[in-house]
Amino acid sequence: MTALLADELRAAQPRRLGAAVTAFASVLSALFADRRPVHQAIARIGAPTLLLWGDEDVPR
Repeated sequence: MTALLADELRAAQPRRLGAAVTAFASVLSALFADRRPVHQAIARIGAPTLLLWGDEDVPR
């Protein structure tokens, strides 16, 4: 996996590297982050609420 990622980073076009890093961070977050507390907090909201997520948003 490390070698494959290293090869891909060497071949990446600099202007596209930012999007690749964002996508990679998002995948790692989905694999290893416990999102249950977030989902539980959202479920407790009693008022009508609009949640927005943009293309450039990154889970932290």
